[in-house]
Amino acid sequence: MATIEVRIRTLAQLFDSLDPSPFHERGLDRYADSYIIECAGEFPAEAALELMIHAPEDMRSHIADAARAIHAHYGLARTQADRRHRRRMRAGRIALFIGAAVMTASLAVRMLLGEWITTPVGQVVGEGLLILSWVVLWRPAELLLFERWESRHERQVLERLSNIPVAFSVSAVDQQ
Repeated sequence: MATIEVRIRTLAQLFDSLDPSPFHERGLDRYADSYIIECAGEFPAEAALELMIHAPEDMRSHIADAARAIHAHYGLARTQADRRHRRRMRAGRIALFIGAAVMTASLAVRMLLGEWITTPVGQVVGEGLLILSWVVLWRPAELLLFERWESRHERQVLERLSNIPVAFSVSAVDQQ
């Protein structure tokens, strides 16, 4: 089992102090959130994950509340990542349609130039249209191919974290 370890002295270290929500609905501190996501992303997708919270003994009674809050936080983050993914894919499809139209128009104009394209200025214009016709497909390809893969990985990590077992370990944390 792959274990993500977090050491805290108080629950306030784990949660966003500016979030006015009740404890079980609060968002995680952005540094704790970032750390947990980065750690989870390092492990293979098939590895079972566990979040181990090392804290003073007096926090043992709050571990169930902390686990619910952590699961809710990552469940919401997964929902938001799904929405972002759908928006990106919709934008990618629109960009692909626009890119294909611009590519078709550019290549048609290049063909219409006919004999003029053999002149030096015509060659520059013709090459510019050819380059434009391929460049307009860059963003759709990036969105629909590469960002899809990155988004899938992000959503998988968040899904795993939304159900991660949370364990508690008593630690001799400095109580300063």
